[in-house]
Amino acid sequence: MGQLFGFIVTFLGASLLFIADGIPFLPLQTLWVNFTVTVFLAVGLGYGKARDDLMLDAPRPPSVPILGRRMLIWLVIAGTTMAVATLGVISWATPVYDETVARTMGLTVFSLANIWFAFETAHEEKSIVSAETLSNPTLLKAGALAIVATVAASELGLLNRVLETVNLSTEQWVICLVLSLAVVVVAEIKKLLHIRTIDTPALAQAGAAPAVASAG
Repeated sequence: MGQLFGFIVTFLGASLLFIADGIPFLPLQTLWVNFTVTVFLAVGLGYGKARDDLMLDAPRPPSVPILGRRMLIWLVIAGTTMAVATLGVISWATPVYDETVARTMGLTVFSLANIWFAFETAHEEKSIVSAETLSNPTLLKAGALAIVATVAASELGLLNRVLETVNLSTEQWVICLVLSLAVVVVAEIKKLLHIRTIDTPALAQAGAAPAVASAG
């Protein structure tokens, strides 16, 4: 969902500000992100290690929406952060290099930002640099595959021709990496300030038996 909002704001912003002729990513570039980076991260989050106290949570009441207002606001903020970093690098790189390089850098920033955001999403409160992240091998492997897909999109000759991307220099990679970390900064500030985005049900009391209505 964070990536979805990122795509929406990126394309909307590019159209309104006329960045890269209103087309920040070409169709095949968009599909590449969706069917490689996003799929790997979805598998990592879906099959990765759950937080240790998850089974202590009380059942979610049916009336509580899965995507609450606080979560929706947070996803919009995260997606907007990704979009600003992406459009920023495209806007800057277009006159400095050319549109093809700019789109490649934008694609790289967006892909990397989504990878970092997936790791931040794995736990509501723990930092991305905590031991909690290292204890989740499935997510780590999925993240590694997503990184490989991101690098391949710009560094593999075959994909250069298919996706219309180009090889990036070391300096360009450093710029992309730094800008992609903007979403980490925002997420870490949220965690540092203990701003919760999900309504976690009260912890179930250990050993408490459910109430049973008397038939007599």
